Amino acid sequence: NRPIPNRNLRLCAQFPGTDASGKIAACIASLPAGGGTADARGFHGAQNISVDLFASAPARPVTLLLGDATFTCPAAPVVNSACINLPSKARLVGDGSSHTKITLPNGWNDVWYRIIANTTGATDFEIANVEVNGNQEHYSGTDRLRRQAHCIFVQQGIRFKVHDNAVHDCLGDAIEIWGGSTPSQYGMVYDNYLHDMIQAGVGLINVANTEVNGNRVDAGGQPAFGGIHGEPSNVGQWNYGLDIHDNTLLGGEGISGTSQVGNGLNASHNSVR
Repeated sequence: NRPIPNRNLRLCAQFPGTDASGKIAACIASLPAGGGTADARGFHGAQNISVDLFASAPARPVTLLLGDATFTCPAAPVVNSACINLPSKARLVGDGSSHTKITLPNGWNDVWYRIIANTTGATDFEIANVEVNGNQEHYSGTDRLRRQAHCIFVQQGIRFKVHDNAVHDCLGDAIEIWGGSTPSQYGMVYDNYLHDMIQAGVGLINVANTEVNGNRVDAGGQPAFGGIHGEPSNVGQWNYGLDIHDNTLLGGEGISGTSQVGNGLNASHNSVR
């Protein structure tokens, strides 16, 4: 008897494209109406990202699996000020932070640059098990100060998970959870190792009903904030319903904020030095 093929699985290395990102985009676009898994673990070593991986993603659940490879973004953002932009119901899952790496290149040239972000207002997405490198060591002085490159950026996300990532050397926040006219909400940020960022380890700007736990943040030498930092968005909403617990915060401000927190804050069992 022949094995029954998995019609919801695609092997991305077998698809046409000029580089890994083109092949992955074609792979994701080919998934059936019910969604499925784009397995890109067949890519190894140095790979380039030149196109939006999820540009043709079906409006249904998609899981992208990345393997033992280093994916380098271009000098300018691919889409919406980001290198990788997740839509609703997308999952980006690496093979572990020492294996799957996503990095900005030497000489990246955009003032606003997010390595991994989501489409504004996306729901039910996940970013897990990758190493994200903001490559900030090549910038100094006023050039260092004028740039703001958050490594993982959640923008008005709903029901999201960011976990088990190693994020470092960001000219901005390692992970920023941001809300504009509506908050990012019902999220979980947990078990990440965040170090050597210029701003916060976890930035919370207009965030609701979100849990931040089990993260280790080592601010490094020159953080503007460090640790976990909350503030209102430019339209003035508060953070509320935050559960911040069991984090280890080294250097910087520990847990800090520049505005009131409304309607509930639990900050417990955090180790701050």
